[in-house]
Amino acid sequence: MPRTSIPTRKKILKLFKDDWSIQEIMDEMSLSYFKVYNVIQGRVKTRYSYRKDKGISRKVREDEKLAEQVDLESFSDVHDFMEHQIVLVARTMNKTKLGAEERLKMIKDLASMQKSLQALKLEKHLQNVDAVLVARIMRRFDQKLTDDDIIRIVKEEQIKLAKES
Repeated sequence: MPRTSIPTRKKILKLFKDDWSIQEIMDEMSLSYFKVYNVIQGRVKTRYSYRKDKGISRKVREDEKLAEQVDLESFSDVHDFMEHQIVLVARTMNKTKLGAEERLKMIKDLASMQKSLQALKLEKHLQNVDAVLVARIMRRFDQKLTDDDIIRIVKEEQIKLAKES
């Protein structure tokens, strides 16, 4: 069945606003009930209008287009800057009207970014930790570990980490 044209959709809306019933519009324009009903309910786009069944309009207002200016000198490293950006995105997401599907996608993306940031922070921190400290921590859990065991465990974990990445 062919789609209704935009002028036809506009005529349907005009007739409905003039207190015509759906049945009267169907008979007048030789259309099915669902075509008329979908136009009236806003499920069909009628030029410059948003579709009610597709969530809320995602247009960004002019005042939201500019990103917050941040002084990069105030951050001690890239990780602090990334944390700040995650908070800004979450704050913006909270202010903006989004459909449920888009909001969930953004939340998943933010969680992924947060997890990556934590991994980067841990990796950076572990680069500063010396081997003696790592050995002492491992021996705290198992006092019978030898130096060879600790080296073997570290190598195994490096291989696992490389496969995960």
